Amino acid sequence: MKKIFIIFGIAFLLILISFFIYGIASGPRLFKDHEKRTIKIGKVKYSLYVSDTESKRMQGLSDVAKMPKKQGMLFVFEKADTYGFWMKDMKFPLDMIFLRENQIVDLKQNILESSFPQIFYPISAVDAVIELNTGEIQKSGVHIGDVLKVSK
Repeated sequence: MKKIFIIFGIAFLLILISFFIYGIASGPRLFKDHEKRTIKIGKVKYSLYVSDTESKRMQGLSDVAKMPKKQGMLFVFEKADTYGFWMKDMKFPLDMIFLRENQIVDLKQNILESSFPQIFYPISAVDAVIELNTGEIQKSGVHIGDVLKVSK
């Protein structure tokens, strides 16, 4: 009987440890109601929260204290247009990657939280935008014209 309790105790501990390790490896989850996609941008893989509804896109990263490393937000639109982005209620600077059919059409780097109410528009119509911590465009090594594998 004692052996059974020991075996169950060890199994329980292993399960707890695996949940703990998985939680650390996947990083903190900021938005529980957002789908997450892993996307390779240049040389770096990022875990992106998908904002694919009007309410999610309006909220964006506003009021988020800090974006964990190698995470960001992917804004997905039903049709291509020149959507504007601003830094309302932002707590940290961003880099923005503007996409049309998975091709980078514009890049904005080091957009400061103090830039609000300025609005940042892409140079042409886009159907997706990625927001990352500032400096990530340089780290990833992407350029206008590069193609990313962003499934919709």
